[in-house]
Amino acid sequence: MSSPRWPAVDSSELLTHGDRRRLCSILAASGSLPISVLAERLVDRAGGSTFDDPTAARIALRHNHLPRLRDRGIVDYEPGDEFVSITDQVTFEADDADLVTVVYGSHVAGA
Repeated sequence: MSSPRWPAVDSSELLTHGDRRRLCSILAASGSLPISVLAERLVDRAGGSTFDDPTAARIALRHNHLPRLRDRGIVDYEPGDEFVSITDQVTFEADDADLVTVVYGSHVAGA
């Protein structure tokens, strides 16, 4: 297993955000998805998502959420690519309440 770009996830900032928890939960359950499908699933997901239309969700994913998660080694995503997936650098578990646990080797960070 390769080392993540960051030694730990700042759960107070990164994974406490409800939309990021929801998108990670969706990816953990579904595998690799096109950003457009991920955006639609975020809009459809109950539980207080800030998005009410897929276009706004796609913009926020591309310009905010996905770059942050990529920079912490949680998702594989490159600007211009259409697909997003959970990176193989982490073990990711999600439950029905969108609670997530990210494990880098022996370090655990949760939200």
